[in-house]
Amino acid sequence: GLVGALEGGTVFVLCTPDVVNVLDVLCLGTLDGAEQAAKALRDKFRGAGEPGSAVEALSQGAPVAEATHVVRLSCEEAFFVSYAVEALAVVDWGEAGGDQARVLGSEDLWKRLLEARSDFPVLYLAYHHFRSKYGADFVVYHRHPAVAHSDYTSIVLPLLPPEEEARRQEGALSDKVYLRPPPEVHSIQIASRLSAQVSKRLMLLYLRIPSAEALLSPACLTLCQAEERLMRRWVPESHRGV
Repeated sequence: GLVGALEGGTVFVLCTPDVVNVLDVLCLGTLDGAEQAAKALRDKFRGAGEPGSAVEALSQGAPVAEATHVVRLSCEEAFFVSYAVEALAVVDWGEAGGDQARVLGSEDLWKRLLEARSDFPVLYLAYHHFRSKYGADFVVYHRHPAVAHSDYTSIVLPLLPPEEEARRQEGALSDKVYLRPPPEVHSIQIASRLSAQVSKRLMLLYLRIPSAEALLSPACLTLCQAEERLMRRWVPESHRGV
């Protein structure tokens, strides 16, 4: 598997050239540097973690020792590769550096990414939905971005039960999670027109979320439901009788 280091809301992954190519084909990450960057990160791993710890074992393994490149993953990409694909071990250095380094499980990684970005849970739910179904991101492609333009733009719309929505309007929800308010119809119309101007269709992704507190854990991935709706402008002359 892959090994990465968490810094803020970004995970830096040590890679061989073959792994860089695979990630590129899968549209994951951005190449952050070659040998110099890889050497700096390898050196950081050396001596990290307590003797016999999981971090020490990772630092001595091939994914670290043989790495020649560093690929930068966003919050969504890192959690997807770690949680959904189960192909990435993420190391958190802690405030004191290498002595406190530890491998993060799914729950801890979720919490650390949530601390880095309060909108992470909602955007990850959308990312996970599209990745799991289409192999695409928030601009949705039918084919690889290198050979085709995107087909859709997507707006993520979190939906809460009525009692939770009332709490949101009162400002009573957890301040650890940001849930954007429902957009005005006019805003949706503007987004639809902008999408049409660049030859794309607007996709509204509704995320039915039981509560804001549910988003504090990756368990929300089994509790929330995603529904896609494709928008199209209604033109009286073209849709008369529809």
